[in-house]
Amino acid sequence: MIGDKINYYRRQRKMTQEDLAQGICSISYLSKVENNKMEPSEEILSLLLGRLDIDIPLENKQTLRVLTEAIFHWYEVLREQDMKAADNQYAELKLKVKTSTNIEIKLTFAVFEFRYFLLKQDIKQAQNLAEFLQQYQDDLPPKLAYYYHSFNSIYFYLQHNYQQALNFCNKAIDLGNLIAEKIEPEVYYQAALIYSRLAKTPLAMSLAEKALYLFTETGNIKKCISCQIIIGVCLNRLEQPEEARIKFTKALHLARELNIITAQAYLYHNIGILHSSLHNKSAAIDCFSTSYDIKINHQIKSYLNTVYHLAQEFSSIQENDRALEWIAKGLSNCEKLPTDRKDFLMLCILKFQILGAVEQLVHFIHNEAIPFFKKSKLWLQECECHEILGDYYSKVHHYKKSSYYFSESNRLRKMNTI
Repeated sequence: MIGDKINYYRRQRKMTQEDLAQGICSISYLSKVENNKMEPSEEILSLLLGRLDIDIPLENKQTLRVLTEAIFHWYEVLREQDMKAADNQYAELKLKVKTSTNIEIKLTFAVFEFRYFLLKQDIKQAQNLAEFLQQYQDDLPPKLAYYYHSFNSIYFYLQHNYQQALNFCNKAIDLGNLIAEKIEPEVYYQAALIYSRLAKTPLAMSLAEKALYLFTETGNIKKCISCQIIIGVCLNRLEQPEEARIKFTKALHLARELNIITAQAYLYHNIGILHSSLHNKSAAIDCFSTSYDIKINHQIKSYLNTVYHLAQEFSSIQENDRALEWIAKGLSNCEKLPTDRKDFLMLCILKFQILGAVEQLVHFIHNEAIPFFKKSKLWLQECECHEILGDYYSKVHHYKKSSYYFSESNRLRKMNTI
């Protein structure tokens, strides 16, 4: 409707209602027009469009239907993560959408363009679209809002804001159920991924299994492997190492066979964690090293966590010089990457522990680590910090403080493992 178009282009021009209405009509008149409560007179409409510097030709329903179908077809290409085909279609679609005056077409394309840039890990472009879409989130049709929330969840996940990512993921699921929209397995997978990051193991495993079932039905092997990784991580956390090993081994075989590089990097990392939990230090170091090499060679950004685990393994076998070398390598890259602050904090804590810099360690945990982990709901890392403080205060005979930090750790574990 014409009111929607005036509202859209006014916001695009960063004009207030007062700016647009001045000398043409009252603000209340313009507000009624934008909310489609009244049709403007031809004279006022002409003046408003002139001030907005736009010409709105009519588009027939067939043209709009074909363009809408093309956008949704492009989204299916994005779901398959066929980036070559997605890139080829993007420029042509963008040009067609640019010449369209239909607001729903523009918003539909913007929502899926948001997903496109997230897949390309172009965070700057994704951020621009996130800010643009935020202005219109209350105006999106329910189905489009469902996609917007699910993609916003991915956006915040990539920013390492896991709590906000979870909020948007739950919004997508709730809205999908409300409008009887078939919830895509990607949304359940995204929820599982977030819960895994937050160490909410039973929830992560349940949702990963649900996503795995749905991806298996559609034959999406790549996503099936991703689900198997989460399930394996959960099994290891639930102290079922043999079951975890079986999951990881099968997934790694498929990832190698299909040459899925990113999955191989994550699998070697998690197999390293499995070996570490079984005290197979040499095997753990080999796996972490392989994961690190793959990530560096293929420019996979999430390698700082692997660096941390490598340093931790070398420290555990008293090879502190090598551990510190890895920590230095990790910290030197923190300024170059959109770093997960969790990894930065854990690297610093490990560095202070190895160096025996007790006062710096305690100060850092009190003032930097615990506030961040608490705010980010990263309870597992918060527990580790409480236990380090508990040990420290016990050694200096501050038993009341020591008891407090150990009890805080126990409280968090009980609260989050039910």
